[in-house]
Amino acid sequence: MVARCATFPILVTLLPFRVAHSIRCQHSKHCTTDDPKLLGLCAPRHRVCFTIPHPARHITDDDDHDDEDAPLFVSLSELIEEANADKLSVAAKRDVIDAVKTIYMDVNPHRFLHENLLKIDFPAALDSIDITEELTNVEFHENMMNAFQLMDDYHSVFLAPEPLRTSVATLGFVVAKFFEEGSRQRQYIVNDLLAELIPSNSSFGIGSELLLIDGVPIDKYVLTLGKNSSASNLAAQIDSGIFLVSFRTLAFDPIPFSSTVDIVYLKSEGIRK
Repeated sequence: MVARCATFPILVTLLPFRVAHSIRCQHSKHCTTDDPKLLGLCAPRHRVCFTIPHPARHITDDDDHDDEDAPLFVSLSELIEEANADKLSVAAKRDVIDAVKTIYMDVNPHRFLHENLLKIDFPAALDSIDITEELTNVEFHENMMNAFQLMDDYHSVFLAPEPLRTSVATLGFVVAKFFEEGSRQRQYIVNDLLAELIPSNSSFGIGSELLLIDGVPIDKYVLTLGKNSSASNLAAQIDSGIFLVSFRTLAFDPIPFSSTVDIVYLKSEGIRK
């Protein structure tokens, strides 16, 4: 069989876009403690959400979200260009960091867990962000997300502002895992498509088995994405990784590195492409 590689563009919908998916317990990876002082801090009822006024773009009442002529999907590069258009000043970036540190130090109920059990210095991680004029808005948001990821805490997340907040990056298909009879090896198959993005005459479609993404074996690719998420155990990491293969909620998920991905796949008839 001759291996061929198809290149898929990563597109973004600027409209609220929901995809039904099942992800197991997303609780913090560190919620296995038996210490009664810490169990209360890990309880879901203690989840606290704060909104920090962000000096970037906001949706206003004048924005027309029902424009029938507006494209449903745009390229990832177009979205990044829009996100970087109104550049944040150094002072504005520092204001965001200071607001986050104030909330964390004064209000966050998980601070005791982070500092005493996990030995995480979150304020130091924020201070380590190199704030310069050259730092783009998107790069700043990515640095903030990386700092929050240090806590491995599903209850504490950084939400990027508009236009990232209501954007979902997608490859246009949904992935599911399966097992051959008698095998324990995970395999991954396309089980749904977005008709707007995948041509009906394409050799890639429902039933295609994914083998490689950007040269990385699909199972390793899924596990890497899952381990970098807030999923709490292997099963949750696999489910989360499967979702992140083809969908990224850009409010809090990492922005894809490039605008396209190369995928090696096996057609449902068993032909490798």
